[in-house]
Amino acid sequence: MGSHVRAVPRLRTYYQLYENNPYIEVGNHSYSHAHDEYRLFYINPDNVYQDFVKNSRVLQLKNKLARLPGRNMWRIGNRAINDVISGSTSADLLSKNGYVVFGWDLEWQHDSRTGAPIQTVNDMYHVIESLLKERRTVTENNIVILCHDEMFKTNWEETELKQLIERLKSTGKYEFNHLSEYPINIKSTHAQPNVYNKK
Repeated sequence: MGSHVRAVPRLRTYYQLYENNPYIEVGNHSYSHAHDEYRLFYINPDNVYQDFVKNSRVLQLKNKLARLPGRNMWRIGNRAINDVISGSTSADLLSKNGYVVFGWDLEWQHDSRTGAPIQTVNDMYHVIESLLKERRTVTENNIVILCHDEMFKTNWEETELKQLIERLKSTGKYEFNHLSEYPINIKSTHAQPNVYNKK
């Protein structure tokens, strides 16, 4: 969120680290994050669109990848998927203006007070396996996982996120890609599923 990067020097430093990290692709999650008043935010789709434009300008974003605050909505190619009605017109407007709007297939939930992950690494691994096997993702053999940065504030070497990535990679069945590469078209039923992490 541009408002946080602009207001907090530490977050500006983090943002520069993200920008310079080839493993991280920064997308647009709005400037204000709706001030966490989602119902009010989505009443005026033009204001939502302008909030994304402002964020793109402030952060000098190089792409038009977007995720709506508080909504799991998709606008990719000719596909439109909504979790609720509120925000769907805003998603349409972003799409009309060239944005690719992403939701997620699986959210790694967390305790809002402590930031601690609720599901274990083992839980997440088995849900990922199940969603892909049962073809319950937006795109077959592709999965987008929503993670929240407050979940992983301890030493990176010890975080559950790193453990999950290492477990998935150790199977030889998974490939990690940037959202700009989504979806990876896989023709073979034995091909590697693709995992996309979102913060």
